[in-house]
Amino acid sequence: MSEWPFKERAAVVAMIHVGAVVVTGSATGEPPRASDVSEAKTRCRLPVVVGSGVTPENVSEFYAAADALVVGSFFKRDGLWSNPVERARVERLTDAVRNLRARA
Repeated sequence: MSEWPFKERAAVVAMIHVGAVVVTGSATGEPPRASDVSEAKTRCRLPVVVGSGVTPENVSEFYAAADALVVGSFFKRDGLWSNPVERARVERLTDAVRNLRARA
């Protein structure tokens, strides 16, 4: 399906009874385009999940349109998936999300 335009893919997955639409970047740790997340939300009634690339610096771009965020690499030391989780990185993203919730 990757050769189809994004807006068409979002509509099709809703018709084939999947549980959610996961929007990712081009590689592990790379964020998707915020416009793709918003478009997925408007094209289908399924939950929309951002599946990669979420950081404290960009979480506000996805917060309103996404129903969930998958975070992995950012929590790892130096953002490298094979490194151990670094508590300070978890706290930074958690604080950023708390700030967004407080403004909502």
